Amino acid sequence: MFIDATEVGPVVVDLPPGGMLGLRSSQPGFAEALAEFLSNQPVFGVQAGVRDEDIADVQSILTHRDKIRILLPAASKLVELLTETDAVLDDRLQRHVHNVAHVVERRAKMQRNDELLARYAKTRAYRSAIGNKAARTRQRNLDAVTPPSETPDETPAV
Repeated sequence: MFIDATEVGPVVVDLPPGGMLGLRSSQPGFAEALAEFLSNQPVFGVQAGVRDEDIADVQSILTHRDKIRILLPAASKLVELLTETDAVLDDRLQRHVHNVAHVVERRAKMQRNDELLARYAKTRAYRSAIGNKAARTRQRNLDAVTPPSETPDETPAV
C-alpha cells in the first residue's frame, strides 16, 4: 500500500498531547456561511472589511483540507492494517517463546538436566508470568468475597 502525502506535507502539524483541545470544528451551516462570504467577496468584500488576502488564505486552507480528507480513509485503513499486523506478529512471537519454554522443560525433564532449566529460567518465568498473575488475582478475588473467620475477642472481660 502506498499513500503519498507529500503534497500536504508543508501544512501537516504534529500537536502535543492535548493540543486539539479548544480547536474549533465545522458545525451545521458552515458550508452555507462559507459559500456566502466567498460569493460576496468580489462585490461586497471591501465594503464589509474582508481582505482579499484572507479569502486567498481561506481558499488555500480549503484546498489543503480537501486533499487531507481524501487521504484520511486510506491512512486510517493503513493504521488499522499496521496495528492488526503488529498484533498478529506479536502473537506469533509470544507463541514461539511459550513453545520454547515448554520444549526446554520437557527436554530437561527427560534428560534430568537442571542446567538446561537454569539456562532458560527467564524464558520459563516469562511464559508462566501471565498464569501466575491470573492465579494471584483469582486468589485475591476469593479472599475479598470470603468473610474473615470469626476470632474471639482477646480483650479480658471486666
